[in-house]
Amino acid sequence: MDPRELAGNIGGGHEAWKDTDTEMDRKASGKLRDSYIGRIPEEDRAISVKFAWHELWSKVVHYLSREELMTLGEALVLAGAAHKDQKRSTGDPYIVHSINVASILAEMQLDVVTLAAALLHDVLEDTDITIEKLKSAFGAEVATLVDGVTKLGKLPFKSFEDYQAENLRKMFVVMAKDIRVVLIKLADRLHNMRTLADMPLNKQMKITGETDFFFAPLANRLGLYKVKTELENLSFRFRSPEEYAGIQKILEDYAVETQSIRNRFVAPIEQILKENGIDAVMTQDIRSIYSIWRHMKQKQVPFRRLESVYVFNIVFRPTLGGTCDVSEKNQCLRIYSLLTDLYMERVGSFHNYVDNPKANGYEALHCMFMTEHGTWAEVHIKSERMEEASVHGCIVKRHKNVGIGGVDAWVEEFRGTLKDMVYHDGFNNKDGFFLEGVKANLYNDDIRVFTPRGEQILLPSNATALDFAYVIHSEIGDHALFARVNGMLCSIKTVLKRG
Repeated sequence: MDPRELAGNIGGGHEAWKDTDTEMDRKASGKLRDSYIGRIPEEDRAISVKFAWHELWSKVVHYLSREELMTLGEALVLAGAAHKDQKRSTGDPYIVHSINVASILAEMQLDVVTLAAALLHDVLEDTDITIEKLKSAFGAEVATLVDGVTKLGKLPFKSFEDYQAENLRKMFVVMAKDIRVVLIKLADRLHNMRTLADMPLNKQMKITGETDFFFAPLANRLGLYKVKTELENLSFRFRSPEEYAGIQKILEDYAVETQSIRNRFVAPIEQILKENGIDAVMTQDIRSIYSIWRHMKQKQVPFRRLESVYVFNIVFRPTLGGTCDVSEKNQCLRIYSLLTDLYMERVGSFHNYVDNPKANGYEALHCMFMTEHGTWAEVHIKSERMEEASVHGCIVKRHKNVGIGGVDAWVEEFRGTLKDMVYHDGFNNKDGFFLEGVKANLYNDDIRVFTPRGEQILLPSNATALDFAYVIHSEIGDHALFARVNGMLCSIKTVLKRG
């Protein structure tokens, strides 16, 4: 399924449960919800199962129709019967995991087909349920999604790398048709990471390795910032528990130490926004523990020498309609202009991701200002739509003026690459062709470079001037001897940079 079609499915395809605030409808909704718990095996009706199901129901009852809620309930009943007597490493009935996976996706308000597939995502692998039974009960669409996230089972492979490559290949074949497969897989991995403490150490290391190599970068590429951040933090916590705890303590002390300074920086901004009639919320968001650790390692500096431990987000509600209809970009720039009236801006700190979004579709204005304490504060300015897109990524419909690139373009490009890899005639896992192709697509953020005529060209990071020449035309690439970058004569091996 195309991301743009997926965005259209948010909110369900039918009229949601109406007037749920009335006492009668609350009782009717609760009765329907609890009726499905009563149909799963009695030994699996633990408090943890009821709590997880109630939480999932509370997230979907306001946007799914009664018929869709009933479909979700039937998926719970089948999953509960299939996973009867199975336990997680936590000691909970296995169905708790399936419900929590669906609950993660419900936070993104995905359609009932995706949620039903999430509840059933392990039945083909771990139970006697067949794909034919799934098709008969829930339709081909749900069955295809479940099959897409099912591992290959106990097929003989020469090495773990072969197993991983074949597993990824199968998932990507389905992803090329429907990206919801990957969303279910990411939710599955996220819940597994949340409960990783109960696993043996060797399995913890294996799972965190997979998460670092594949799942966290994939979430980043799809613009799922919250999922990506939590996966990175959890992985770091289990890989390096002492470093994780050390940075966590430093951040807790730093938050208390700098609170008054940050509040004094924020207060004048909130005041000037209010005076100018701008409906906005300003938040102080501390960077994740993993992000702090990564920046310390990359820059080879101690914590106290890091800049922008906090990010100040200004999220505004656009002024639309009537004579005051102003583009989101202009409203971002207006807020930026007001900030420059208050504080001194750091030269070269302005980054316009509204006109030139990041590879994962992220949009905002970034800038840095001097605080009264003599430190630089990083400010991100974005609309409510941009903020939602930064959290839900490929699930949210993009603005028509996002420009070239973004999640949709990357998914389309990745699909082409995947088809080449999956159907590559000379595929041999010993040469690492498939896994290297995955790495190239996941880890290399795109950059935008410009032709002499001002046309934008999208290239992977670390692309050279010769790569640029081949994008223009193969004849130019075949005969290129040197390049001119920003007016300077350079080698064709020169690595290009953004802009």
